Amino acid sequence: MNRFVFLSGVAVFMLGVTACNDDGRLESVGQGRLLIRPEIKTEVNTVGSRAADDEQQLKESLILWISNSKGPVRKYSGESQIPAEEWLVSDSYLAEAWAGDSVSASFDKCWFKGSQSFEIRAGETSQVTVPCKIANSLVEVKYAETISEIFTDYSMSVGHKKGSLTFVGGDSRTGYFMMPSYDKNLVWTFSATTTAGEKITRSGEIKKARPATKYILNVVYNRPLTGGASMDIEVDMSEEKIYDEVMIELPPVIQGIGFNPGEEFVVKAGEIGRRSLLVSASSSIKSATLHLEGLSALLGVKDSEDNDFNRVDFISADDALLESISQAGINTVYTFDSAENTSSLRINLEEEFTSRLTDGAYALVFAVTDGQDRLTNLTFNIRVSGEPLRLDEIMPADVWATSATLSATALRDGLSDVSFRYRRVGSEEWIAVQPLVSGSKLTAQLTALEPGAEYEYYATADNGDFATKPLTFTTEAALQLPNAGFEKWSTGEKNVVLIGGDREELFWDSGNHGSITLNKNVTTAASDIKHSGEYSIRLQSQFVGISIFGKFAAGNVFIGKYLATLVTDGLLGWGRPFASRPKALKGYVKYIPQAVTHSSTSAKPKGEMDEGMIYIAILDDQQQNPSEDYPGWPVIVNTKTKQLFNKDDPGVIAYGEKIWTEATAGDGMIEFEIPLEYVRKDAKAVNIVLTCTASRYGDYFTGGPSVMYLDDLQLVYSLID
Repeated sequence: MNRFVFLSGVAVFMLGVTACNDDGRLESVGQGRLLIRPEIKTEVNTVGSRAADDEQQLKESLILWISNSKGPVRKYSGESQIPAEEWLVSDSYLAEAWAGDSVSASFDKCWFKGSQSFEIRAGETSQVTVPCKIANSLVEVKYAETISEIFTDYSMSVGHKKGSLTFVGGDSRTGYFMMPSYDKNLVWTFSATTTAGEKITRSGEIKKARPATKYILNVVYNRPLTGGASMDIEVDMSEEKIYDEVMIELPPVIQGIGFNPGEEFVVKAGEIGRRSLLVSASSSIKSATLHLEGLSALLGVKDSEDNDFNRVDFISADDALLESISQAGINTVYTFDSAENTSSLRINLEEEFTSRLTDGAYALVFAVTDGQDRLTNLTFNIRVSGEPLRLDEIMPADVWATSATLSATALRDGLSDVSFRYRRVGSEEWIAVQPLVSGSKLTAQLTALEPGAEYEYYATADNGDFATKPLTFTTEAALQLPNAGFEKWSTGEKNVVLIGGDREELFWDSGNHGSITLNKNVTTAASDIKHSGEYSIRLQSQFVGISIFGKFAAGNVFIGKYLATLVTDGLLGWGRPFASRPKALKGYVKYIPQAVTHSSTSAKPKGEMDEGMIYIAILDDQQQNPSEDYPGWPVIVNTKTKQLFNKDDPGVIAYGEKIWTEATAGDGMIEFEIPLEYVRKDAKAVNIVLTCTASRYGDYFTGGPSVMYLDDLQLVYSLID
């Protein structure tokens, strides 16, 4: 059986559609146009039809890179971010696409990838198809009918060094395996108990397992020809390729011609001119509406019943109304290619219409639905103003503790002596700042501001003849972590050591709640090694318990709360509310690593030197691993199920870490600093996560009797840009 799985980015829009800056751009020196319509084709028959949420997950996970010999030039994350067309400099390119989940071993998550080279030539339109095959090796287990007569229970475990799956009984699901670079063999183990109570195991391996290939393990019981209890288990490996497909296409795409309709368009009255939008769809267009308050009055047109209207559908409206609207300055051109099943709609806002827009703000809302009922909305904001300069309200995320970004928009050409002025509210002196100019956008970066202070600002132009009205902003507070010198300690139930004063609401917590069940506190106050004050904090990794009735416990401290003990594992709530965005974490540390004595992960085997680690993250209001039993915590960590913190989670707006691979110098503590890298500067802080451990792999109960001392942790704000 030969069935093929692939994902493709197929460029099949009509070559006659208009480019972003109109057809003249095809003549631009050194540039060509690439038309893009991604289609995800994925397996359906092998594991049953995919549900709608599976298809949506593939859309959201789709990543498309376009690179040339100098490196990446475009990256699109998620199907919705891929434009209908792209302009590239004439060159040779490579398109690479990925979709799905790359998981070591799973019954329901698979991974697709592929690449394709293409050329862009000046003044020409190009198209590219990226065939993406499934990247997993697949395994199914099939049993002879007589198996259940011989065994009371049976299972098949299949996997490699990074993950495995167990097919229990007659489990007929397909297993998906991503093969690591250092282990290309799939090892299988059949385990069973005979009706006589005898334990049976057989093992083998699939050597050099290949991607896009399914291996079927046929388990057969061969009855012996003569009496006796001997038996044999034969596991035959057959292969079959996978070929079935289901297609997911883009919704309609709306683009501006000569402007970006996603940004506010600011212009003087009478100077808007002709503006057009282009709609491209991978099927017919069922409806295309424009909604604008007062549309009928602006056009000077009424509907067939002599009523005013605010909305018009350019596809379904009657011809008489469309003709009247066209004569008043809004016309359309619609084309549909039945052979390719693609369409385009051009909406022209002629000067006859735009010249009627007087000073004020206008929101033109376009909604397009294609023949497959896929909907795209876009709002085109036009602001008509006679002023030469408009001061922008500062975005909340552009205000930090010690810095802020001011912006303004030039509303006409030829402005002179443009500047920003700012001061702290209550101060008499205004400070002038010259802006950076990019087109009509003017920006200025303010630094050395005071945290938690209110400022006012305005903009001037034309040698001071024009000045905007002042606006205000307030800088973030430079918040610090409570009890960050670890001076306050107390004792809770069962003699557990707590990091905080008696009957205080605790900000910090540790694994002491788990280790105290075996009469040990792994995190304690220390007075022998410190930076200032009476105490530092000592994180002492150690084995707690006796023989098999115990477990390795890493010395640790974290912001949050120890929620529950699950036999010998912990359930933790990480993070606390925090509304500031620091640049770095500073503090003092002494680290004394030891060789690993307990290991349950290949990442750190016994005998290797232990490692200490500190990491800090700033989060938005999203939750990682939310729990119905313990709601509200930014992150839920479950060491039993290895539900851990993910630094790449979309809710993480900043992250920094430091790993100690050897002992710190000297007898005392040394200063350290961990910079925070902000992956999202457009989001405000809502929560903070900070965890410190003497054994980096303590979540996997791996490490040695290492010790980490910490003192005087401090958040740094002054270097934020």
